[in-house]
Amino acid sequence: MSKKKHQIDNNTFAEQEAEFQSCLERIIGGVQLPPREIQLFEQDVRKAVEYYISSSLTMEEAFERIGPDIFGTFYSEPDPNEWYPLDSAAKIYPLSMTRSNMSMYRISANMTKQVVPEILQLALHAVIKRFPTFATTLKRGVFWHYLDARRKRFTIEEEENQPCSPIKVNTNSDQVFRILYFNRRISIEVFHVVADGYGGMTLFKTLLNEYLRMLGEPTTVADDILDISEVPKPEESVNAFTLTDKSKNTSGYGNASALQISGKRTKIQPAQLLHFIMQSQDLIQTAKKHGTNVTGFVLSAMFLAVKSATKETKGTFQIQVPVNMRQYYPVRTLRNFSMYAIVKIPYENVVDMETLIPMINEQLKVGTSKESLDQMAAMTNKIVSNPGVKYMPIGLKGIVISRIIKYITRKSFTATLSNIGAVKTDFFGNIRSFEAILGPVNSNEVSCGLVSYEDSIVLSITKTVMESAFEAKLYEVFTSLGIDVVIEGNNL
Repeated sequence: MSKKKHQIDNNTFAEQEAEFQSCLERIIGGVQLPPREIQLFEQDVRKAVEYYISSSLTMEEAFERIGPDIFGTFYSEPDPNEWYPLDSAAKIYPLSMTRSNMSMYRISANMTKQVVPEILQLALHAVIKRFPTFATTLKRGVFWHYLDARRKRFTIEEEENQPCSPIKVNTNSDQVFRILYFNRRISIEVFHVVADGYGGMTLFKTLLNEYLRMLGEPTTVADDILDISEVPKPEESVNAFTLTDKSKNTSGYGNASALQISGKRTKIQPAQLLHFIMQSQDLIQTAKKHGTNVTGFVLSAMFLAVKSATKETKGTFQIQVPVNMRQYYPVRTLRNFSMYAIVKIPYENVVDMETLIPMINEQLKVGTSKESLDQMAAMTNKIVSNPGVKYMPIGLKGIVISRIIKYITRKSFTATLSNIGAVKTDFFGNIRSFEAILGPVNSNEVSCGLVSYEDSIVLSITKTVMESAFEAKLYEVFTSLGIDVVIEGNNL
């Protein structure tokens, strides 16, 4: 967005400077940060007010939009004891990350109007205080990494780099998430160390709701949008893996190598990012006709696609499906609380949809059951609580764990399908669609994210190779069954 578009006449603003300073004092008077940070907060408020006045609001109306409690008491010095041990699943991520490979995901909202960065920045200031586990930086402890509370100016960024690029986590000021904007798109990118898709989506929807409120648009009250005037609740930051059934046997790791799609990885990752945009009801009804649900239907199409994209002729395809464990446990944690099912189909059995769907349905039924997920959670807890691992110095632990993870996950999966589900929040026509994108990983060449909103469902495909056989076959399968597909995206 052009900065000139919202630049107001200096003389006009000068006439209201006294009023501006009076209102500003009420808003940032409680900010207890270094002078430079306070100056930046003041600039953020000023830019937002300039936008409002250029949009024909009075100074009083502008500050009513912002509200005197936008910062609350959040930006005072934090308690030095305010920190969060990583949840059981998150402990592995910083030990196995590299400069070019981090477990990242992105959720995007395609807006119906151009993004106003001045207002988006203030919306983030208003919302972040409600999400203390996100207002952190990753720190290295003696035995494990941990999340350390930070009081700083959390910032939005104009999108410039490849989606899900690794986040720098080397200094005390580094964020564990990003808020990005580009034209009519707003995105959140999250390092998995802080939250799974549920936690990231909750922050994102709350941010979008506050952003639209500041723009004067209608907003909604819903269970999946947090009240930013509330004090954060302790249950939102618990390690929910400790609540799972500990009587279960452990299982879920040590899978045999899976077949991979063929192709050479590109230097820049991801090599491709494509969005298959479809009508929700078309996909739902077609899946129902084939005796399955959307996840089962898309999985069956993916198995046909990976077979057409590999040069191998023997072995097993294995697709990983993350599962939200909150459906079995009444917890509201915003941190990681997902395990995954693994659907395995031998090469020779990948014939057609009719053959695949019964096998996939049965494996999903077993793999997404509470018993199966509890067993995997028990294995996760066992690994991180083992005394030999738990009390190993972090430097040595990083070497050992990274090698174990590399051995376990090296080519263990052919692909991943993460179905975020339906976004049911009403944004009153301000959002056209959502996208769920998985960052590129070393363990497989293709990952897919699925999310629906209102009439559209978007399948986002992240690839580490340029060869197009996978997406070509996927498109062929969908269209041959009467599902119209609009493809967006580009080679990155």
